[in-house]
Amino acid sequence: MSQTLLNAALLRLKAEATTALATIEVLLNNPVAISEHTDYVAEIVTQAQKLSEYEDAMKALQQYFGAPPPPLPQGEPKSIDPATAIKVTPEMSPTYKASLEKQKIKDTTR
Repeated sequence: MSQTLLNAALLRLKAEATTALATIEVLLNNPVAISEHTDYVAEIVTQAQKLSEYEDAMKALQQYFGAPPPPLPQGEPKSIDPATAIKVTPEMSPTYKASLEKQKIKDTTR
């Protein structure tokens, strides 16, 4: 198995596991956010089973075919030079212009 295919498989499994974990977190913290599920307990169990399945598959691939993929390169955050930064003006942004007009109306009614 080529290293590229192994990395692709591991990254896909990690993505699926992360999706299942995020779904569990949403169900635990804000169950009404997912309105299509009425049986929250069953959905949490289903997602936990998926999470376990994906993590087990990742461990098996790593055990038999190699180490996990290297982390993606993280660059240093770029600092923004205020002199060259784009300035948003009402002429450039209709949304910004509308918000300024709404603010003027609020200020004049006070």
